[in-house]
Amino acid sequence: EIVTLALRGASPELAESALSAIGARSRRMIESELGQGSEGIALADIMAARKRISVAAIRLSREGAFELPSMQTATAAEAA
Repeated sequence: EIVTLALRGASPELAESALSAIGARSRRMIESELGQGSEGIALADIMAARKRISVAAIRLSREGAFELPSMQTATAAEAA
């Protein structure tokens, strides 16, 4: 639900990038919901969903679950 809300109004490239990491069944469900449009959904709710995902990604990165791309770029620049 959070991902669907966060992807409302996103560029097709961003949506595809996010959806490519999701299982086929969930992806189809999200695409179906996104196809219904964004009418009646408050921009504040969309932005709050995006913030929740961003905060979770930063927290997981700090915990070592994965490395954010910006950190990979910074590490490569430091090594050069």
